[in-house]
Amino acid sequence: MTSPDGTGTLEPDAVQEAFSCWHIFTAHGAWWAMRGGLQEWSGPASLLARVLCAETLAALTEKLSLQEYLDLLTPDELAKVYRDGLAVPEA
Repeated sequence: MTSPDGTGTLEPDAVQEAFSCWHIFTAHGAWWAMRGGLQEWSGPASLLARVLCAETLAALTEKLSLQEYLDLLTPDELAKVYRDGLAVPEA
């Protein structure tokens, strides 16, 4: 998801391609990602967001990556994350 010149700059088109089920755009000084479906407000399914927002495209990409991870969990695994939290290894 970096620029063709190798500068490491994230390109919106590349982020959109990587997270194709999300509509990614900028508005009101922030980056947004939205997808369809009903938002659950309680329980394990509440971890599966329908709208994400961040100040930078890099921060939004990080949130989208975490959301992609959560989307791939089984219902039992998602319930464990909801109950116990998610331990994310430090970079």
